[in-house]
This record gives sequence, structure tokens and C-alpha cells, in this order.
Amino acid sequence: MTENEDCIRKFMDGDAAFLKQLYAKNYFGVEAYILKNSGTKEQARDVFQHGLLVLYTLLKKEKLQISNFDNYLFTAVSYTHLRAHETR
Repeated sequence: MTENEDCIRKFMDGDAAFLKQLYAKNYFGVEAYILKNSGTKEQARDVFQHGLLVLYTLLKKEKLQISNFDNYLFTAVSYTHLRAHETR
């Protein structure tokens, strides 16, 4: 099993230790991106949560070929932010 496959499995299983690590590793980069793009800390929290849900839903529905889990997560989150920003 590759590292990405292991990340996906842990994410889909709701592995608490993995999710805590996922937040620690990715959240502040996402927050910085949101703040840099006219967002707030509250929006960053909301967008990060929504991005995780989007990623979970996509993984549940489809067999995605993800080469880098962290990059895919950031892409899902940034896309979520852009979509939310467009609707304002």
C-alpha cells in the first residue's frame, strides 16, 4: 500500500490520530491562503471543514487516482473557497 493509499484509508475510516495530524499539517496553510484571498479565520475554518466533506464525498463516490493526498486536499479546499467567494 502506498503512502497516499494509506492516507485515504485512514481518512475514510475516520482515524482520529490521522485526522488530528491532517489538521496540524494542513490547516494553517489553508488559513493563510484564505486570509491572503480576502477571507477571515472563521471562513477558513468553515472552508476547511467543507473541503474535507467534499473530499470525503468524492472519495466515497468515485475511485480517484490521487498522487498526493495533501495537495488534493488543498485543491479541494481552495476550490471550495473560490466557489463560496463567487456566490457573495
